[in-house]
Amino acid sequence: MRSTSHSWLVTALVLGLVCVLAPSASAGLIDFNSLPRGTVIDTEYQVSDGVTFSAVNTGGGPHKLTLFDTNYDPSNRDPDLRYPWNGGNLNRDGLPAGQSQDVDLEKILIIAENGYDFCPADGLIDQPDDEAGGGIITIAFDRDIAAFRLAEVDHDECTSHSHLKFYDDGSFIYGISIGSLSALDPTIAFGNRYANQLPWITSADTGGNFDEVRIVVAGSRGYDNIEWRETGSPIPEPASTALLALGGLGLARRKRR
Repeated sequence: MRSTSHSWLVTALVLGLVCVLAPSASAGLIDFNSLPRGTVIDTEYQVSDGVTFSAVNTGGGPHKLTLFDTNYDPSNRDPDLRYPWNGGNLNRDGLPAGQSQDVDLEKILIIAENGYDFCPADGLIDQPDDEAGGGIITIAFDRDIAAFRLAEVDHDECTSHSHLKFYDDGSFIYGISIGSLSALDPTIAFGNRYANQLPWITSADTGGNFDEVRIVVAGSRGYDNIEWRETGSPIPEPASTALLALGGLGLARRKRR
């Protein structure tokens, strides 16, 4: 009896050790909803997801990312980002705002136009507002990624001036105009207070795995539902290389092997 009990104990300990040493899940999603409005986003997801964020502000504001609550804007600083949506594929029924069953994104990521943290200072930006002058959002992963997508809100400036750029070990490997993604998915529509789930970009599109994505933001807008797949997990069907070339002409560049 002791031998049997001992055997079960050893088995349980081994299984427990395997669970502890098992690699993390090969897919992930960050929706920002667990953090307060006005949180400055940089290393909050480094331990849990192996993801860090940073920003370059090209409009004169601080080089910071923060969270805007699309359901709560008491000072009415940015009605363009407020839920419900006027259009886009997250405006599910294609009806005017308030008349459809939109997808509620809640908290979204923006380049901060200001860093106001009034008394009492608590580390949160008190009046989150997106930078009208745009900038660059960098999403860095601590391992190789094979597929990536995200949601975008309020893309109402010239759609050809915003891009997704993919890097591997610091080297640029691929770029695509965000505006051209509507050619891949006819449900995408851009405009004031429009919200869209953008399609997957995979390693088949970029020519290999990547560990960094930069969003070149030409104007004011927000992002959410940062989603990825690693090698070994089911990878969505890649976008058509020919269609991607419509918007990425001159940006796409294969990494030399």
